[in-house]
Amino acid sequence: MCGATREHDTPPPSPFRGSGDEDETLEPDEVVVDDDGMVLEEVETLEEGPPPEDEDDDMDAAAAEEEEPVEDMSRLTLDGHKGSAFCVAVSQAGDAPLIASGGEDDCARVWRADTGALVLTTSGHKDSVTQVAFSSDGKLLAAGDMAGLVQVYRVPGGEKVWEFDTGLDLTWMAWHSVAPALLAGTQDGQGWMWRIPRGDTKTLASHGSGWSKAALLADGAHLLAGYEDGSARLWQLRSGQPVQQFSGAAAHSSPVTCAAAHRDNVLLATGAMDGWVRLYSATSGKLLTTLAAAPDAGASTDADDDEEGGPQCVEAAAFAPTETPLLATATVGGVLTLWDAVAQRARHRLSDLSGVTCLQWTADGARLLVGCLDGEVVEVDARAGGVVRRLTSVPSSVLDMELTADGKAAVVAMDDGKVRLFDLAQPAAT
Repeated sequence: MCGATREHDTPPPSPFRGSGDEDETLEPDEVVVDDDGMVLEEVETLEEGPPPEDEDDDMDAAAAEEEEPVEDMSRLTLDGHKGSAFCVAVSQAGDAPLIASGGEDDCARVWRADTGALVLTTSGHKDSVTQVAFSSDGKLLAAGDMAGLVQVYRVPGGEKVWEFDTGLDLTWMAWHSVAPALLAGTQDGQGWMWRIPRGDTKTLASHGSGWSKAALLADGAHLLAGYEDGSARLWQLRSGQPVQQFSGAAAHSSPVTCAAAHRDNVLLATGAMDGWVRLYSATSGKLLTTLAAAPDAGASTDADDDEEGGPQCVEAAAFAPTETPLLATATVGGVLTLWDAVAQRARHRLSDLSGVTCLQWTADGARLLVGCLDGEVVEVDARAGGVVRRLTSVPSSVLDMELTADGKAAVVAMDDGKVRLFDLAQPAAT
């Protein structure tokens, strides 16, 4: 301060207190007036109270409380991918089953299911590997990336026997159930069939909309494909021609997100972003019914829902491998429904799950395994509709799941880059 010095925090003298050097002390409730009787200053009595609470202290205390750790119930953890592990497959043949995974690090990896030993890491992919599949005899592994490059290896030896670059985003891939043929779909709406390792190619023509998901029928002769425009087609593989087209009023109003076919080769199902499931007849080509996979089916809760799907989006659909046509559907919002597809009504509905990403039925159709965004694998009793147990590991999303051939384990690919194996043979704790 210019021209004077004073102690820190000492208030300056009032200009209304005269010119004397003495500083008057005001008592509480004392009123100061000037010569004309005008009030110049008033001191109020302040009631003492508790000091204000420090919000930072409360936040620090809350942060100091450690969250209860999640029990890791997995029997085996396979650690190798950098970034997310997007997909997983289990060899269904041989005495020593193999597990394959694809990840964000542009490679596929193959592991022994019994010891967890890494036996193969692929190379040469141009983007994240989002599709892996073993041939029906377990001797070949196909790996496909988002850029459209497909590679096939002999396993466990690791010899690359074939590759093909579609040049387009790969959206779906699977081996034929019997023949040495690999099937795939790309974002331009085209379907592909390759005879491996010869490489003979047959295509299923696009109608101008992107190929999203597909399901091979049990007869091995037909393929149900769903598209981004909400339509679906039933293809005859031998001729490469569609024998049924579900479009127009029979189609969804949003992109198809999943497809399923019952073992009777008649009942077909597709799910879409808008939360609806449609049942079709493969023989008549007719729409049988439309089912609401979630209470908010058809609702849009976000401006981006049309592009990415909201909570009502049907993420997975799967028929039980039984003569009884029991259909399971699940949404991103965590609603699981078990449907009687003949009666066209819901038998059971669970709405307290975390967002669902994938479904797998046990071979006898008695149990359903549900992969969730919170990292849980939930086992559901199909007859009673209740949760048998919740298998936990870490709070990281389950992105894909497959069961071993004997049904004794569930293998999952997770967002933290790891592949985990959960033991299903042990009875659930009571």
